[in-house]
Amino acid sequence: FSKEKYILDSSPEKLHKELEEELKLSSTDLRSHAWYHGRIPREVSESLVQRNGDFLIRDSLTSLGDYVLTCRWRNEPLHFKINKVTVKSSEGHTRVQYLFEQESFDNVPALVRFYVGNRKAISEQSGAIVYCPINRTFPLRYLEASYGLANPKHGGPHSPATQKGGHIKRRSITMTDGLTADKITRAEGCPT
Repeated sequence: FSKEKYILDSSPEKLHKELEEELKLSSTDLRSHAWYHGRIPREVSESLVQRNGDFLIRDSLTSLGDYVLTCRWRNEPLHFKINKVTVKSSEGHTRVQYLFEQESFDNVPALVRFYVGNRKAISEQSGAIVYCPINRTFPLRYLEASYGLANPKHGGPHSPATQKGGHIKRRSITMTDGLTADKITRAEGCPT
C-alpha cells in the first residue's frame, strides 16, 4: 500500500467533491479560494501564469509558514513574498497583518481582493498589476502529492538534503505531470 499512490489514484469524482468541499470553507480560509495552490514548486507556479495579469498564491517552500504571490507581468514571472507583521492594539491584543509594501490586511484573501479589485501595483518598483486568477482544479492534497510535497517536513532542517553529504532527488515537472493546460481554468472576465 502506497499512500502517495492512493492519493494520486483517487477517482475524478472523489477529487472534484473534495475540491468543492475546500471551496465551501469560510472566505477567510485560504483553502476556500481556487487561486490558492498550496505547496507547489516555484517552477510549477511560473508555468501556470502565462499572460500579463495572471496570478496565484502559493506557500513558500523556502520560508515555511509564509505565502508568495506568483504573477506574470511584462512577460516575466514574478514572485512577491506576502509579509506578515504582528500589530499590538492599545488594549494589548496582538493580531497578524498581511502586506506587500504599505497597505495591510487581516488575511490574505482581503489582500488579494484589494489588489485585484483596485488594480493597484503589487510593488512600486515592479509596477505589476494582477487581475486574472489562475484557479486550481484539484484539491490541495492532490497537488501536494503530485509534486512530492505531501510531507510538511520536506526540506526542513533535518532533511537528508541539509545533512552533510546528503542529496535530494529532484523531480522533473512538466505540464503533463497531472496538470494539463485544459485543467487550469481562467476566471470569467480575464482575457483569453
